[in-house]
Amino acid sequence: DVLVPDLTYLPVRGNLPTLLVEELLDGPTEWLDPAVRSAIDPGVALQSGSVVQVGTMARVDLSSQVARAQAEQRDRLAAQLAWTLRQAPGVSEVAVLSDGQPVPLPSSETGVVSADEFAFYDPADEPAGDQLYAVSDGRVVAVDDADAVAVPGPLGEDAQARSVAVNLTATRAAADSVDGTSATVGGLMESGTATTSDLGADIGVPSFDRAGRVWFVDRGQDTSRVLLLDEGSEAVEVASGALADVRVERLQVAPDGVRAAAVYESEGAARLLLTLVLHRPDGLLELGQVRDVVLDGVEAVDVAWASATALALLGEDADDVQPFLVELSNGSVSSRGQVEGAVSLAASPGQPLVIGTGPIAVEGADPEPLLVRQDALQEWVPLLSASSPTYPG
Repeated sequence: DVLVPDLTYLPVRGNLPTLLVEELLDGPTEWLDPAVRSAIDPGVALQSGSVVQVGTMARVDLSSQVARAQAEQRDRLAAQLAWTLRQAPGVSEVAVLSDGQPVPLPSSETGVVSADEFAFYDPADEPAGDQLYAVSDGRVVAVDDADAVAVPGPLGEDAQARSVAVNLTATRAAADSVDGTSATVGGLMESGTATTSDLGADIGVPSFDRAGRVWFVDRGQDTSRVLLLDEGSEAVEVASGALADVRVERLQVAPDGVRAAAVYESEGAARLLLTLVLHRPDGLLELGQVRDVVLDGVEAVDVAWASATALALLGEDADDVQPFLVELSNGSVSSRGQVEGAVSLAASPGQPLVIGTGPIAVEGADPEPLLVRQDALQEWVPLLSASSPTYPG
């Protein structure tokens, strides 16, 4: 029900639309393949050997088997083509053909589509909008500019929360306790109920996935455990593959629900990696292959998904903790400016970065944690006193 970006490299020279479609027809890369499926069957090929661009339209003529596929499969194939070819300069529409004839689609009888017609497959879609949440005096609050209002339901009361996550539709939230041993998951409505579960010795910041499940890391052991809590079920330990032998500090599931970013300790350093969320035949989930993200001397502290192809990172560089943007498409790591006392961050596609600081002394008042937000001019602007900022998802 969602598109997943797949990083690949193409020659600088050549017909870019053709190169893109050829890569798509080859199927997912080896790393991503176990976690996704394509609507393009093996053996489908370009009939003419290339994609023909006419004005802003890319004409993609495929094997005859495409026309015989089920309607839903044809539509998903068209979505993959449209979103892939939108990267080619000048292409805004795609004509899907089979043996030279237009392929009728549920979304278009003529077989001509654009990525806009498949916006509901966008991995960066935000059903809940741009609402920011945080923790204040142990309660979960909704933050608007310089105001913080307790959320409706049990978590907006004295929940003794340390950090919080909110699901994509902003109808449920999860908070770990101040002592790190339990987590509370509850509805964000006046009539909402909440369930508290004892999970471990030091539970980390929770993370909701696309299906509304909550992921936790129990950091109370030398290695750590990844836990999954589904609504109405007991928490289960997730088989963690290559992560089983390292200590994970933070796990953040991507908006597509297929990838996850993790901060982990290795050889005395805090590093960053990507891992896959795999669906096993028995219905359980597990974490699969990992891929290290090179940070050029920066040690990872906290991570969030800034877009489908970029991570917001709180990292320590030369004894100074500051926010960075990590572009997965080209591996670049760029600083987002200095923030005094930064300890956590929140990011979401299309939304400004928000940093949570440790207690900062203000003249005439006791030290308090602070939220600061990056504005359109890349300046960091103080919001209010609170901690553990997060966006939905």
